[in-house]
Amino acid sequence: MTDQLTAAELGARVEQTSVTVPADLTFEQRVTLGNYGWRHEELTEAAFPVTADQHGAQAQKLFHFNCSLSSDDAALRIREAGWEPAAIGDILAFGEAFPQVQVRHPVVGLGSVADIDGKASAPTLWYDGDRRTLDLLWLDGDWHRNYRFLGVRRA
Repeated sequence: MTDQLTAAELGARVEQTSVTVPADLTFEQRVTLGNYGWRHEELTEAAFPVTADQHGAQAQKLFHFNCSLSSDDAALRIREAGWEPAAIGDILAFGEAFPQVQVRHPVVGLGSVADIDGKASAPTLWYDGDRRTLDLLWLDGDWHRNYRFLGVRRA
């Protein structure tokens, strides 16, 4: 993984960076590399597969809209800016490369959504005050203005 910004810059503000999502890792290896202190038990490869189109070099950008908005509105704004909402492989690569970003702001990947217990859910990098987490959040309400949304451009 390579980055164009230092960890300190990322902790303060992320504009754009680049990472490579490797093709030769299992889902569990990707999670292990992220070194999360906790992971939602339903965040599995069966529910959130890392597909071949997620592999390889990509540009990544954190979008911050500074307002509450729905998942559909956030995804639309990301696409209008010329990016795609990040999928699970993208989120896992970002969490591994830039672990301190989620300590300041939750980072959502709206490009991977699965039905978990009857609720549409998306992977989210989070921090619970003691540890970094890999969580699932429901898409049934508006996102607080503190959330960031990862967008990608694949090479």
